[in-house]
Amino acid sequence: MPRCWSALFLSLVLVAAQAVAECRLPTPDGGAPDGSENYIPTRENIFGTVERVELPNVVVRNGRTKRLEDVSVAKIDAIFSVYGGDSPLTELKPGLQVWIWFVDCKRPKTGPAYAGYFEIFSSNPKDRAKLNRNGKIISVPHG
Repeated sequence: MPRCWSALFLSLVLVAAQAVAECRLPTPDGGAPDGSENYIPTRENIFGTVERVELPNVVVRNGRTKRLEDVSVAKIDAIFSVYGGDSPLTELKPGLQVWIWFVDCKRPKTGPAYAGYFEIFSSNPKDRAKLNRNGKIISVPHG
């Protein structure tokens, strides 16, 4: 019986360690940090629309739940566009369509949620991508 418990405990530890190791934040301009061609980021924690900016906090309307989410950008230096390139945090403004990954790809149980990577569709709040129900871009405006 103890051998069975040991195996169960070991498998739980390995699963937990693998889950932590699986956090893969996007990289600017889509490049893989290790140079590999098969780098796929972890799914974003929030996609939605910026409602308010009070740096270092940004209030986002979650596109899935429709709730307001308060996210701190205190641990990042820039925001990135889906088209490539970066902008300073001061470029954040209401109306922007955004995708946010938390530090360690998880919402903390207590305390503020810190962005580990913050991506915007466009610096113009009027530009909107059409999304599928999972928050993935399926079409972009022409012109």
